[in-house]
Amino acid sequence: MTQLTLTSSQSYFLRPVIESAIENEIRVFEVAIRKTQWRLHQFESQYGLSTPEFLEQYRIGDITETLEIDEWIGESRMLDHLQGKLDTLRSLEIAD
Repeated sequence: MTQLTLTSSQSYFLRPVIESAIENEIRVFEVAIRKTQWRLHQFESQYGLSTPEFLEQYRIGDITETLEIDEWIGESRMLDHLQGKLDTLRSLEIAD
């Protein structure tokens, strides 16, 4: 577990400001995740494959690389990245 200590000359305002900032970032990541999921759904509908199926077929060389395929891979990686950041933000606890 990583611990972070914040100090402020106006500490009675610090907790609500930090809590609000974290909640705002959570909302930003949730919106970004929904957009990325929508993009992935578009690829899945177009190619008739789920993203995990696509990635496996790509890994074994059954899919020819194109710009659109690169975009699908990028969106998949972006979703993992965004989800990791969201999970981190949701796991934060502010000690009293």
